Amino acid sequence: MKGICSVCKNRKVVYRSRKTGKAICPNCYRKDPFTHECCSKCGEVKHVAARSESDEAICINCYQMARYQDPSTHECCSKCDKVKPVHARDKTGRAICLNCRRKDPSTHECCSKCDKVKPVHARDKTGRAICRNCWRKDPSTQAR
Repeated sequence: MKGICSVCKNRKVVYRSRKTGKAICPNCYRKDPFTHECCSKCGEVKHVAARSESDEAICINCYQMARYQDPSTHECCSKCDKVKPVHARDKTGRAICLNCRRKDPSTHECCSKCDKVKPVHARDKTGRAICRNCWRKDPSTQAR
């Protein structure tokens, strides 16, 4: 649901914090030290992205790496015909890998910050496209 985040005061998708009961956006939630624990895989204290079967914390980096290496998440890409992790699906539900998704011109728009035509990584409050490089410089914009 859209609302005003109680932390950053921006209007975006928000959830209720289990700790405070207040509305909080995903970015602020991930930054909240309350959501951080020691990752059972790498040992770093980070936001908990998932939990193991034994309820141990797993950070986003370790979770994504495990998913990338897990062959059960791989399918044949409908664009390049290589078996890779699924990054997206087309309108008919066929798998698309990350490389083909980035190359797809339908995902490219003129970035509102640098004026270059690149894949859209995020959008600003008015819905204008922002590329990955510009988003990294100012991650306060709403990711995809």
